[in-house]
Amino acid sequence: MRRRIGLVFVLAAMLGPALACSREADAAGSGFSPDLASAPRVKARVVRAGDGDTIDVRIGSRKARVRLLGVDTGELGADDPVVRAWAKAAKSFTELALVGEEVELLSDPGSDDRDRYGRLLRYVLVGDGTRSHNESLVREGYACVYRKFDFALKPAFLEAERQARGRRPDPDPCAGRRRGGGSRP
Repeated sequence: MRRRIGLVFVLAAMLGPALACSREADAAGSGFSPDLASAPRVKARVVRAGDGDTIDVRIGSRKARVRLLGVDTGELGADDPVVRAWAKAAKSFTELALVGEEVELLSDPGSDDRDRYGRLLRYVLVGDGTRSHNESLVREGYACVYRKFDFALKPAFLEAERQARGRRPDPDPCAGRRRGGGSRP
C-alpha cells in the first residue's frame, strides 16, 4: 500500500509540471517541414492509449493501431521501476491529451508506412492540425527521439529533447538511449 501511494506521488510529480506547461509548448507549434506539406492527412478519433507512444484509433468504421513516429517512451513492463514509472507517466500524458479526441494522422514520405508489428507510423496532430503530440511527448520529457532512423521532423524533435533535459528530474529516462538504439518507431 505504501509503495502504491509512493508511486502515485512520483507520477504526480512527473505529470504536474508537464501538464502545466503543455499548453505553452503546444502554442510554440512544430514548424512542419516543407517535405510534409503535401503528405496525406487522415482524420481519426483516438479510442485508447496502449502506452505513451502507441494509440488505437477509429478511422471511419475501421480500427487501427498507430505507433507515434520518431519517439520512444519507456516500456510499461520494464524491469527497472524508474523506467516503469516514466512509462506510466507517458501513457497518462497521452491518455489525457488524446483519448476521445479527433486528431489528424500525418504520414512521413521519407519513412516506412508501418513498423515491424504492422502498426501505422504517423505523426499525431492535435488542435488545429499544426501541433504534434509526438513532439509534445519529447518536449515534456516523456519520450526520447529515435536517432537511428531519419524522419522529417527529427531536427525539431532533437531541439525539443534538448530543451526538455532541463525540466526532467533525475534520473533522465533517455540517458541510455541517446546513441541511437531501438527498433524502428
